[in-house]
Amino acid sequence: MDKKAEKAARRQAKAAAKAERKAENSAAEAELERETLQTIAGFRFFRDGTVRQESFVLSTVVNPRSALLEAKFTDVRERKSRLARGATAVATGGANLLLANKHSGAAQLTIVTEEWTAIEDTKSGYYDAAELAQAETIASAGLRAAHSVPASAAGAAPTEKDPVELLREIKKLHEDGLLTADEFETRRQAIVDRIG
Repeated sequence: MDKKAEKAARRQAKAAAKAERKAENSAAEAELERETLQTIAGFRFFRDGTVRQESFVLSTVVNPRSALLEAKFTDVRERKSRLARGATAVATGGANLLLANKHSGAAQLTIVTEEWTAIEDTKSGYYDAAELAQAETIASAGLRAAHSVPASAAGAAPTEKDPVELLREIKKLHEDGLLTADEFETRRQAIVDRIG
């Protein structure tokens, strides 16, 4: 076989391998889309109550798909007066209108999963308060849907975490300010009741 024929055969083999990988990726993407409830505010929420953060370049490495425990939207923005906005614009010579925005503070979405916690807010400039609020609504819908699936339809029962480990986790969430005292006590009591 001459060199041209060998080169053409290698090119053909590479093209076939590339086409096969593309078909596999398309099938995987189609499956992912079937499982997806919605992608919003940098998060992909799944029908089974799991979530993956999509805002990182290596999102599957940094924040893998994980069971959603809580989604909380907090809006601590206050509307600035026209006088305050005008004073900010004047103080910056009108050049920096970003400082003369209509609100001070930020709206924030906190996503807590079994493996990671992520916070998105309006200060980053990527998302607005309405989008973050909608993401919380979608997350809540995903949680309700996941908990309403009968055990027989869900397949094999997932391995349950050690109650002591769960107590440590909720204590840490409470200490970090992600759970109120009432939420902490409710979850703690549910774990104690499960133990017996």
